Amino acid sequence: MTFRGRLLSLIARPCAVFLTVGIAGSTAVAQSAATQPATQAATTAPVAVDRSSPRSTVRSFAVALHQGDADALRGLIFNGSEVDRRMVDATIELAVALASFRQAAEVQFGKAEADLALNNPDTVHAAALDRIESANEQITGDTATLGQPNEPPVVLRRAADGWQVVIGTLSNAENSGAIEGRVGGITRQATVLNALAVDIRADRHRSMREVLTLLHGQMMKAAVDAPSKPRETDAPMEDPSVPVDRN
Repeated sequence: MTFRGRLLSLIARPCAVFLTVGIAGSTAVAQSAATQPATQAATTAPVAVDRSSPRSTVRSFAVALHQGDADALRGLIFNGSEVDRRMVDATIELAVALASFRQAAEVQFGKAEADLALNNPDTVHAAALDRIESANEQITGDTATLGQPNEPPVVLRRAADGWQVVIGTLSNAENSGAIEGRVGGITRQATVLNALAVDIRADRHRSMREVLTLLHGQMMKAAVDAPSKPRETDAPMEDPSVPVDRN
């Protein structure tokens, strides 16, 4: 994987895991800081949420992640426990930060340069929506799944006012220390993105290349600083400019 690809994977992982790699791919989704509640990213219209079916719910979820619409995301995610709520809050914060970062880059450096640096997030998002439309939907009572063959499906639960995405299963197998570490890591990543978005708007960087170099280092630090031991899939990325001894 390229340097840029690894960087984007690290940023997107906490959001993409909600929809699974199979359906959403690398989700490229403020005025939100780690100590403030996440709010909708600026300059985007509220997402028109449709929770009438599992498929429409996941579609709305993908759009809300892409646009960083915190209010829409809160209504689309099932909160089954305090652990769920903490993970939901952290990931919504990151989605808002990603959208804000992308918007700042587009305004400052132009959409073409921002898209090239960020792996064409609109194209990735459109492909994700296509995969959602072709995914297999199965409903059993008040539970449903949506996914592609041979890939982990999205799990949903029917509430009184429509379907919601269930994310609690992501943390059920982890102990409280690991969960706190993951939440803390996601929050730190959001803080990094928010700070860089502010700097971009203040014209403190000359190019997207410069921004991505800074982002790489800061996101690596945010991951390494997590108090819990990272899983193998969450290992910090290597900088391709630094030789690595594999022996």
